[in-house]
Amino acid sequence: MLIPVGIPAFVFVIGFLIFSFVRMRQRSDNIGHDAHLGGAIIGLLVAAVMYPSLMTASPAMFAAVLLLAILILLSTIFDPLQLLEKRIKAVTKRDRPAGSERFRRYDEVRERNKKLKEIDRLLDKVAADGMQSLTKSERERLDQLSKELHGGR
Repeated sequence: MLIPVGIPAFVFVIGFLIFSFVRMRQRSDNIGHDAHLGGAIIGLLVAAVMYPSLMTASPAMFAAVLLLAILILLSTIFDPLQLLEKRIKAVTKRDRPAGSERFRRYDEVRERNKKLKEIDRLLDKVAADGMQSLTKSERERLDQLSKELHGGR
């Protein structure tokens, strides 16, 4: 990364850690950002072991960089598939971007599950009391749901 102006090393390190973490979460390219992130964290720890005087010379800077690295590492370990982020976005429908493919698929799955539950309820009734226990509208609904879920077959 060529930067046309000089910046302090710790600013570059913090920027690099944040950039790598964000790009790793986006998964929008074929670069192993997680490997770069891991290498940066290991490099920080190796430098601390090999040159402890640098760590004691500016402990606030070292602590800030180390804390950020630990937070990123813990986030990656405990939420590798970003499940918490996905769950929060799925619950807050009003924040959905218009036409979002991911949310459209979520809605389709949710609708399919509702139909399957309705089919299960009707089939439980048939299993318990026989086909004659269904009303005409229930039989029609069962046929309709079956066709919808099996592509009109």
